[in-house]
Amino acid sequence: MHPDCSYQIIHQPLRDKGGVLAISAPMGKRCEIVPRIFPFMADKFFREPFNVPRRYTFSVAVTSLGTGSRTTKRGRNTIVAQWHASPDPFPGGEPNRSPPLALRIHNGKWAITFGSEPKFRSTEQYLANNWRYVGAVQENEWITWDFRLRWGYRGEGSYTEVWKNGELVFLLEEPNAFNDIRGVYLKLGLYHPPSDQRLLMDDIVIDGAGRLGD
Repeated sequence: MHPDCSYQIIHQPLRDKGGVLAISAPMGKRCEIVPRIFPFMADKFFREPFNVPRRYTFSVAVTSLGTGSRTTKRGRNTIVAQWHASPDPFPGGEPNRSPPLALRIHNGKWAITFGSEPKFRSTEQYLANNWRYVGAVQENEWITWDFRLRWGYRGEGSYTEVWKNGELVFLLEEPNAFNDIRGVYLKLGLYHPPSDQRLLMDDIVIDGAGRLGD
């Protein structure tokens, strides 16, 4: 976390209760939060479970895309949510790979990146090179994201559903994780924006609900 990151609880007229979290990030810096599902001491050892239905919901409003956010280069993007992998403690280490699932902002659009790895020991860093664009980013528009998953790296019942304001915008019925001893963990906020950016977050919930219609 960069010392110039800003985290504030503010009143937002478009929300009907309490305050919301405002996160501001300088260009290229990492300003994120990690919602915990386990107590502090256990959090490093236990991650999101494999082969169990999981649901992640949160509301986001981007109040400033910044001045340098539009570019055709996919390497210049902002990660708003990422389910980060946990490298296994092999002798000599394992690459700190790109997240198997992430919600990004690229060239003024929302995008989902995804990938999987069945090998027990990864040798590559960039394993999630699949992109899917799911709509334009409108500044100051509140969006409720609903991710429903069953994490797996071999495909037995794995799925990824992404709902945007109640509309299904992404469906993957394939492996969606890396073959690690521990599973993924969720990070929210602003990660390496291509220019100064600001967003609001509210209603972050993690639970075990399955697919809609189950």
